[in-house]
Amino acid sequence: MKETFGGSSILSDDIDESKSMRTESRRIFLPEASSLLGQTVKCIKDAMFRCFVIAIFGICFLGFKASAFTSTNAPSTYANINIDGSFTDWSGVPLAYSMPQVTGARVQFQNLYVANDANYLYIYFTLYTAANPFTASQSIFIDTDTNFNTGNHEHGIGSDLLVQSGNGYQETSGVFNAGAVNGLNYLMASNSLGTSYELSISLDATYASGGAPVFTGNTISLYLESSEGGSVGNEWFPNASGSSEGGLIYTLGVESVPEPSVAGVSLLCAGCVAVVVIQRRKKFQRFNPKSQ
Repeated sequence: MKETFGGSSILSDDIDESKSMRTESRRIFLPEASSLLGQTVKCIKDAMFRCFVIAIFGICFLGFKASAFTSTNAPSTYANINIDGSFTDWSGVPLAYSMPQVTGARVQFQNLYVANDANYLYIYFTLYTAANPFTASQSIFIDTDTNFNTGNHEHGIGSDLLVQSGNGYQETSGVFNAGAVNGLNYLMASNSLGTSYELSISLDATYASGGAPVFTGNTISLYLESSEGGSVGNEWFPNASGSSEGGLIYTLGVESVPEPSVAGVSLLCAGCVAVVVIQRRKKFQRFNPKSQ
């Protein structure tokens, strides 16, 4: 059949054939598009599932690590302590930790106190029975940056500083003794019974290798340890009921500045006013000599 459009002649059979081709084209491409969309959705689902599995694994890992090593937090206390064996200046420092007696141990730790001033970290502890806690068999481990990965792994902390027999040693990951420590300024004193001990460690100590500061932050974690041997093994302080712990966490205290009293502020203001009045009077008299 012949039809006329705008002066041109087109056979209707040609029109039907063109429509048929367009329809067939849609039949060809629509299934392919649908298949591509399905594959895309499947990839997205697979990626989301992988992310979900990774997230669950990470949460379980962190939860296991947190449950394996629990820490004890000590109150921050700024105090000026004299290492003299009298212990009277510890009266205002709160108890940081108390441990049940370990029967059979040579060094039976009891109570632990921690304080600091601008220059020193102070540690005071008591024992159930008299003993010498500063032989080569006893150690103090301090994680000075609270980063488990930078120091030597000691009972759940990354120890950066080892103190043994009054000497300081650097510790790094996997290395018990990585070199000496300079400027430790270690001081220790005890009572006459040998059941109370206090010591100080300089916060300005540096590593002999490289000269970097030992204490790099405001928060530390620490342990006192006694290698007992035999059935007791290593005794860790703090160490509640023999469970694995993450040390005693302590944040350095800051010196408090007393607030000025009302009377002091009033006196200061009155003094300022008096100075202003005198200065203005002198200025007036300089420009008005007749008023003198």
